[in-house]
This record gives sequence, C-alpha cells and structure tokens, in this order.
Amino acid sequence: MSSSIVLELQSDAMDPAVQVSELLRKARAVAYKLDLPEFLHWCEGELNGQFDAVPSYRRVHGQMVAQNRPDEWIPFVFREQELNEKLASRLVDSPAAVLEQVLHEANDDGHIYMQAPPAVQDLAVKRHQTNAAFRVRTSEIRGILDAVRNIVHEWSLKLEKSGIVGTGLSFSPVEKDKAATIHYNIGKVTGVVGPVTSSQVSIQSADGAAILENLTRTGLGPAEIEELRKIFQQLPRSQGSKKDSVLAQGFRWLMEYGPKIGAMADTVRGFLTGT
Repeated sequence: MSSSIVLELQSDAMDPAVQVSELLRKARAVAYKLDLPEFLHWCEGELNGQFDAVPSYRRVHGQMVAQNRPDEWIPFVFREQELNEKLASRLVDSPAAVLEQVLHEANDDGHIYMQAPPAVQDLAVKRHQTNAAFRVRTSEIRGILDAVRNIVHEWSLKLEKSGIVGTGLSFSPVEKDKAATIHYNIGKVTGVVGPVTSSQVSIQSADGAAILENLTRTGLGPAEIEELRKIFQQLPRSQGSKKDSVLAQGFRWLMEYGPKIGAMADTVRGFLTGT
C-alpha cells in the first residue's frame, strides 16, 4: 500500500525529533500539490521570514537590559511605565530555521539576547557607554516553533477528516476539489517587529523641519506629526532628567508609528539621538 504524505505530515508534527523547518517544507509541498495558495504563502513566510503581517503567535515577552560587565546584564528601565511596557514585547520575524539555530546556540542561563531597538541602543551608548539588548527566555522562542508545529498538525488533521490523504506524493482531482473548501484562519497582526539577529543601520542627522515635511507624505495624520513636532521643539531646551523624559516620548512615538513610516523611522531616530 502506498504511503500518504498527509499522514506522514501528521506523524512528523507529533515527533519532536523532526525540526519545524523540515515540517514546514513538507507542508509547503502538500499545499502546493493541493493548490492552496494561502496556506502555501504561510509556509513560505515561516520558512523565509517574510510576512505580509507577522502572526500574533510570534510575539515574545522579555526585558530590556544593559551590559554592566562582559558577563553581566542589568535591567534598562525608563521612567515612563508606558514605554517600558511597549518595550517588554515584540514580534519576531526570523525564519523558523534561524530560531532553531538560536535555540541550539543559546547560553546556559536559559536566555536569548536579541538586538535592542536602534533608538534604545543609541541611548544606552550615549548615556552609559554600554550595549543594550532585549532578553527573552528560550521558552518564548520555543513557543513560536511549537505554535507553528500545532498549526501544521491541526491542518493535516482537517485534511484527513475531509478525506484528503493522497497516494504517495499525489492527490486526486476529487481531493483537490475538497481541499479548496477547507477554511483555515491562522490569524495575523501587525506591530513592532524585530529579528533575532540583524545588522545595525547607519543614518544621518537631518533638519527637524525637513523631517516633519517629509512625514506628511507617509500617510501619517496631522495629529501624529504635530505630536512629533512638539517633541522636536522641546529637545534642545531640555536638560538632565527632563531631556530623558522628552527622549522617552520620542522613542514611544517611534514604537507607535515607526512601522508606518518605513525608512523615515531611522531619520527620526537620528534626530532624536543627535547621530
């Protein structure tokens, strides 16, 4: 009797020895052969780290930390609790294979140190001459991979329940027609996104008025631009803790609207930090 790729997929999804990246490649083949573009697109997004909108199950929670000594990290906390809360989670868009490699190379302390948002990194260097990072438990990254494994498993169960198992690597026309009627909502959200590893982006400082003018072409509303204008105006007049508070407002603005303004986010960050 010929084997069934759908039943193999089920078995692999329940086997922790099978890597999620390998599972996704098999799921991609099934989706391709069944002509299911949406699930195929999801598989390719997980494999390549390219998403129209990063799924909510890829949100991890952790803590901003600063390097006190080469082998010691301490909490990096802002006075504004709202900003601390925004910085305490992020969406991770790295490919599944990269997440598997990161877990394999993780330190014995049970944590992974991700790159801090550029604005926070700049502030850490400027104020304390040190590095900043976003620290998460390895279980947070493992949770992403487990979520992907569960999605593939549940999908394969739905296929089998609908009588779609295939013969070897092939599916009959009847099975393909049935597959087209199955609806599966993975669920997606947008938000502040960050890879586990990425290179630093160099930027140049720009005139504040020119930045604000260019932001009018990004689709931001007048209220959002006016909020940033007030921050820019306060920055040169502020000193000490007051300046830290104004910078925190600027970083909070970036966290909120950065994803909407694309490369302009780097320019805004450069103006705030004077780089």
